[in-house]
Amino acid sequence: MDLLAAGTGEDARRAVEAAAAAFPAWSQTPPAERQRIFLAAADILERRADEVVGLLARETGCVTYGFGMFQMGFVPGLLRQAAALAYSPIGQILPSDLPGTMAMGLRRPVGVVGAIFPWNAALILSARGIAAP
Repeated sequence: MDLLAAGTGEDARRAVEAAAAAFPAWSQTPPAERQRIFLAAADILERRADEVVGLLARETGCVTYGFGMFQMGFVPGLLRQAAALAYSPIGQILPSDLPGTMAMGLRRPVGVVGAIFPWNAALILSARGIAAP
């Protein structure tokens, strides 16, 4: 069995710095490109399902084949749902306290999200931490 190194605080700091450096360009990425990336990730996971399930079992030491396949069935769908969000509306009309007026709220990317995922459902929990933001 291969051993994988655990990440350190320094690794986390470097990852956040790299993400912050990439953020300005990523936040301006057109919806079609963001959608393409999520769809490609779902396709790759499906193509490599057996390999990924094996890696999940090695990583956690307790994931059964059945639970690994459950995660593999769930995560591509989650990534495809995230891909669809690339074209969701970015604004909402909000109530206003000024008579005869409306306000609008716009969703905009605000920055890097850092997350730590438990090991017990690593694929599902990491995918949620990626897809939701």
